[in-house]
Amino acid sequence: MRKAIVGVSLAGIVIAWLAIPPGMMPTLASDRPPDPEDTRARHAVLARAKVFVDTPEERTETPVDEIECRFLDTPVSGTTAKFDCTRSDGSRIRVKYGSDEIHAEVAATHLLAALGFGADDVAMVRRVRCHGCPRWPMITRQAARRLHLDEFLRERINYDRHTDFEWVSVEQRGRINELKFGDQEGWSWDELSVIDPSAGGATHAEVDAFRLMAVFLNHWDNKAANQRLVCQAPKCDHPLAMIQDAGSTFGPKKVNLRAWNEIPVWADAATCTLSMKDLPYEGSTFQDVSVSEEGRRLLAGRLLQLTRPQVTALFTNARFDDVDGWVAAFGRRVDAIARRPPCPSTT
Repeated sequence: MRKAIVGVSLAGIVIAWLAIPPGMMPTLASDRPPDPEDTRARHAVLARAKVFVDTPEERTETPVDEIECRFLDTPVSGTTAKFDCTRSDGSRIRVKYGSDEIHAEVAATHLLAALGFGADDVAMVRRVRCHGCPRWPMITRQAARRLHLDEFLRERINYDRHTDFEWVSVEQRGRINELKFGDQEGWSWDELSVIDPSAGGATHAEVDAFRLMAVFLNHWDNKAANQRLVCQAPKCDHPLAMIQDAGSTFGPKKVNLRAWNEIPVWADAATCTLSMKDLPYEGSTFQDVSVSEEGRRLLAGRLLQLTRPQVTALFTNARFDDVDGWVAAFGRRVDAIARRPPCPSTT
């Protein structure tokens, strides 16, 4: 049976927060324009970036039975319910719950990793037992922050009690050295043209394969904060450009079999043009682009190496409904890339 964590006082925080009119909510973030110097520094590093990993990592493919952790009182953002906590070995994890995003993120990160792209380490977990967690960690934490009651919440965390969260996604945190430039983090898809093979960055074919993969997944929520630049080695001569938040995929918006099956890979198949203009936010930072035949073949070859049992396990382990339907839709999207005439020259 789930145990209560703190008294009625925390419920009062949430009720008070919900009672505040939206126009009276305090502003939590700045809308300052990006610093040009930070942008130039980021582009100089992005020019040397790779899009495929140097050394693939071992990933947890099947769901984990149970994890125990201690609530970590840290701010979290976004719309998906989540919280951070620490395990007995000192490692930090992020737990997401109560949303279709968790299934999409698990499947997308496992697929990206299987194809050799960078990806977060995310797994489905049957139960997370969080010591010190409020019943609603994210809304309680956000309410306390907006009402300037952070210390009030912190003082009332009781690690002798716990809350269980069932069938959640768990991301391993703190394992990646992310590069930031002032207030700027990540990168946008319209900046990928900055990558320069002559500087040791990814080839044009590899960048095109990456763009095509984003469209394959329908990764429409692709604002800069949802990608990241990370170091693959201590010297970080050639950082890795990767998708950081892959939860808004397999749709739109998230985990929608009919939409994912019906929306074509190619905006114009004859010219191998990609577009996300018909997706939410008109595709955000993804600009219409024609990909090369070399990029198409590169991604097609990797997709075709996946067996039907592997694809079935991908959706089964992420707990998708109608797995057979998803596997069939996956095959049709692969065929749209691999079983077609060559792309015309883009030079």
